[in-house]
Amino acid sequence: MQPTYESIAARLSQHNVMSFENGMAWLCEGRNGEPPQFEAATWGGKLILTGDFGTWVFARRNTDMLRFFARPEVPEGHNLDYLREKLIASDVQYEVRQFSQQKYIDSIEEIRERKAECGRLTPEIEERLAEASSLTPFNDFDAFVTLADIDGGDGPFDTLEYTDEFRRACYAITWIARKVESMKCTE
Repeated sequence: MQPTYESIAARLSQHNVMSFENGMAWLCEGRNGEPPQFEAATWGGKLILTGDFGTWVFARRNTDMLRFFARPEVPEGHNLDYLREKLIASDVQYEVRQFSQQKYIDSIEEIRERKAECGRLTPEIEERLAEASSLTPFNDFDAFVTLADIDGGDGPFDTLEYTDEFRRACYAITWIARKVESMKCTE
């Protein structure tokens, strides 16, 4: 099941958050050392999250990125497309997006609907779409080639989805930003 902000917030709800480095870095750890544990630090328009959620570095023209993430109008987990644009480095073991068989199948259905709407869904195209539905492409490029061949290059075809690791990291950033902001209000 795909992680949500609510599932991450619930998992972290009993964790302790400690400030260090003059309030520019925070350690989040579970009681009795239970995972996940991580650190977040912000400086000069950069934000780093490192620990059990991997290591992710974001950059934005804003000196206090944690405050930016804590704003009430920011949706839980923020906008993943926006965060991907601001990502400047990450663990080599984690990808931001990966091929999704479901999004590939959804793209096939979108082609079918678009062709049907404009009266261009021929028996040959229907057959090629059915054949494509039974394939399991190895990656996004293979999927794109298959879809573009059927659709005549009309695309675009998005067969990638955000990885669970990237989602967890983004939700953890939003959670700790809001936690730190609420701690400031009670000081």
